[in-house]
Amino acid sequence: MLFSELLKSQQLADLNQALHTGDSILIEELWNAPKALISAVALQATGKHILILTGASQEEVRLFSDFAFFTDRTVVDFPAWETLPSENIPPSPDIVGDRYKALQEIRGAKQPYIVLSGLQACLQKLIPPGKFSSMYLSLKTGDTISLESLVEHLNKSGYQRRPVASDKGEFAVRGGIVDIFPVSSPDPFRIEFWGDEIESLRIYDPIGQKSIKPASEVAITPAQELELVRHAEGLSTILDYLGPHTIVIFDDLLALEDRYANLIQMCGTPTGSFSSLNQFLDRVEPLQKIFLTQQPLEELSEVTLLEKGKVNIYAENAPPHLLGFHMFNRKLKALRWRHPFLPVVDYLMPEEPEHGNISGQELLYALRNLSQRDCRLHLVCETPL
Repeated sequence: MLFSELLKSQQLADLNQALHTGDSILIEELWNAPKALISAVALQATGKHILILTGASQEEVRLFSDFAFFTDRTVVDFPAWETLPSENIPPSPDIVGDRYKALQEIRGAKQPYIVLSGLQACLQKLIPPGKFSSMYLSLKTGDTISLESLVEHLNKSGYQRRPVASDKGEFAVRGGIVDIFPVSSPDPFRIEFWGDEIESLRIYDPIGQKSIKPASEVAITPAQELELVRHAEGLSTILDYLGPHTIVIFDDLLALEDRYANLIQMCGTPTGSFSSLNQFLDRVEPLQKIFLTQQPLEELSEVTLLEKGKVNIYAENAPPHLLGFHMFNRKLKALRWRHPFLPVVDYLMPEEPEHGNISGQELLYALRNLSQRDCRLHLVCETPL
């Protein structure tokens, strides 16, 4: 079924209703493709940002590749530091740049985004959005700014002055020319001044130091994160950048619990720059949430039916029903929605062969037999040809 047709189907009517009313939702036994679809449906139905919180980085990568099939909206990857907060080691400029680039995209968003992030990245505290805005600088040819003001700004933003700017986070000054390698850019930029006016912007080769081609704009984010977080008056999380119009999707509750336990084991009690899970959950509490599990909820927690009247919650066609359960050492509640999705193999071969293993040849035969069933087949390919 095409995505546009699926949105109109009866199967998603209950889900759309729950999304519109702001209910938190529980969906069990999902894999990556329908997770991406559910995220796209939630974004389209509510017009809210979607923050997908994953417990496993590898699953994050796999999930990221599925979004293009279901939405043309921007999907932002918000990475974690490659160091732990307890190590007191600054993250690499590449990671800092990717994180700041993501924050700038979110901060300047004119439409809702899907943000995919691991638990560690979301627990890492950030400088407040207002502070980030004051330290973000976008320059174009013809803009007016004194060379001295630019140098002062770069120093305050954590850039290191060097004779030659060849690595991220560095800048150099020669006469009326400033070379800068922003941490959020793959290329360094050469800014040439005429008085207080930017006369030209060019990308240059960081090794040979020769100008390569003109540039229309240079975006300069802060160059450090650990030092700025240490000295910031008040700290924020990614939720402060996304704002209250956000749905938080907990991708695999069990994996998230395990990941947090591992973080605590590796770095001990959360530091001043690292939120506890309870602090983060307190911030998430007023937001709409979607809880995803790899297994039935009853395998993870004692479940309580919060509906009035009799509901057979184990029936395949059970209507959405409100449940109470325990995860992350706190009480949660959500509307359980029975999803209609089937893995391809289960759809093509509803009866498992007696020998147990399904061969590729058997799948091809099952595909051929689809012409005898009341259905349409759509093939999704990476390229048009």
